[in-house]
Amino acid sequence: MIVPEEVKSLQPFFDAGVLTEADVHVTATLMRTSANTGNSAAARQIQLATALAVRAPRHGHVCVDLATVEETVVADTRVLDHFGGTADPLADLTWPDPKKWAKQLAKAPTLIRDVSTFDLGDAEMARSALVLDSTKLYLDRYFTYERNVADVLRTRVQAGIASAPIGHPEAVDRLFGTATDDMQRRAAMAMATQALTVLVGGPGTGKTRTIARALAAEVQVSVDGGSQLRVALAAPTGKAASRMAEAISREMDHLELNDDAVAAIREIEPSTIHRLLGYQNGIQFRHDKRNLLRYDLIIVDEVSMVSMPLMARLLAATARQCRLVLVGDPFQLASVEAGTVLGDIVEGKRLRESVVRLTKVHRFAETSGIAKLADAIAEGDSNAALSLLGSEDDLELISPTDAKGRAALERLAARHAGDVVTAALEGRGSAALTAGANFKILCGTRHGPMGLRNWQQTIEQRTAELVERPLTGQWYVGRPVIVTRNDYLNRLSNGDVGVVVLTDDGLRVQIEGVEQRLLAPSQLEAPETWWAMTVHKSQGSEFSHVVVSLPDVPAPILTRELLYTAATRAKTRLTLFSTAEAIRAAIETPITRTSGLRGLLS
Repeated sequence: MIVPEEVKSLQPFFDAGVLTEADVHVTATLMRTSANTGNSAAARQIQLATALAVRAPRHGHVCVDLATVEETVVADTRVLDHFGGTADPLADLTWPDPKKWAKQLAKAPTLIRDVSTFDLGDAEMARSALVLDSTKLYLDRYFTYERNVADVLRTRVQAGIASAPIGHPEAVDRLFGTATDDMQRRAAMAMATQALTVLVGGPGTGKTRTIARALAAEVQVSVDGGSQLRVALAAPTGKAASRMAEAISREMDHLELNDDAVAAIREIEPSTIHRLLGYQNGIQFRHDKRNLLRYDLIIVDEVSMVSMPLMARLLAATARQCRLVLVGDPFQLASVEAGTVLGDIVEGKRLRESVVRLTKVHRFAETSGIAKLADAIAEGDSNAALSLLGSEDDLELISPTDAKGRAALERLAARHAGDVVTAALEGRGSAALTAGANFKILCGTRHGPMGLRNWQQTIEQRTAELVERPLTGQWYVGRPVIVTRNDYLNRLSNGDVGVVVLTDDGLRVQIEGVEQRLLAPSQLEAPETWWAMTVHKSQGSEFSHVVVSLPDVPAPILTRELLYTAATRAKTRLTLFSTAEAIRAAIETPITRTSGLRGLLS
């Protein structure tokens, strides 16, 4: 690409893979409108900083920190693939002196406003495209999102604690039982009395159980008192919302509630945050600070996946008298958009009293290899993690260069897939779905020998040989599918899974869920095959035996959060199909996203 003449100084940063065409052209437009074109030293510094601020949200950052960007910036995959790991594309770039850089930016008031020179509480203060806060440079809207999130969260904590409703402590005691983890009980009491409760914990620590039973206690007390508790349950994705509904439904089957309370709870349908806010026209939300959500209690699950812009919109639309509960695991993969909101909230000292941590593991024994490995990954201890892979019965490491090991893994995958196909041919859709959840390959990437597409093809070939029938065409019997977009007409959410089964009425797709449904194949729009899935898609799911297939180094996708998320999807057995070097690289590379939220909450 030929970089526009107005920002010609950005050419080396584009060639090195730091900037994309979009970054460069947006910057060129801003330079033209603010009279910061040209090739002077001052203009070059302003142009580069602006381009990096434009780039930041695309890489998950809320802003760019000029003091650290030279050490933390990474090249795009397109350039890394070109060099093939043989050279550093960033080695020859020339960066401004960080100490002088911010001072230079403060001299461009038509483009950048420096917060140290403005009263942030002044609604009439001058607007500009970018905001400089010390060495952090923001696009204006992201600065506003971050400040609004911090302001609302601090206000909620300052609101204090109310008394629990009459009968609520007794309901909590009865529904949680005497053997319950005390922190689960504490969370239930906090949800009933605090304007903000943040419930965090690793996989299997009982977050959903706590939500379900705390909700049941509140609804029961409300029903007994003759009132109606208005409750919203939400999650960032349709799949996460569906999982939330399934988990709460399972808990209801084990609780002693009167019929009115059960009916009230089952009427609460979890939805995506976008749907809760009334997403419309592709750009607007029906609910905002001028049209608030009308609920007494809002519970949001999988908050680690919530971006800064979406959290800002949710908080703006939530009435002050409505209690808000945020639930998630801060060690999991963050949103694909900008921000690490949950992690920043948990580390913010001002919110400490609102955070309840669940640490007791219930999904698998605390002494299991999977639990130990999860802890080692979360703590960044690669030596301990690799040692566990050679000493625990429920953990296994297979090298991609181990031909016998790979062949055995392919046979195992085919055997499990064969169980899915056999059940589907016999019309047993539920059994086919159960078989599909017994074993799953999770991939870090879609392409390459360790990627999703290669595994899908391999499993289909090996399974066809095993069951002695072709697995070809879009709708072969036994094909497991995963929905890739929300479809409100057919009540399908992005991430829902199903399997093609043979019925008396022909081919149907049985959809997993609280209410397992049969749909015609034509009702599903562009689903993907689900023999394997990406780690990102697996969030919120769990499988008996998980195989994690990782690309070799160097690969930007290898991060601590990716490996932690993948490993903690396993319930009974975990196999890592990877080199030790890739595992070490992942554990020693935590995702670093730049924002100022943690500081604002400290």
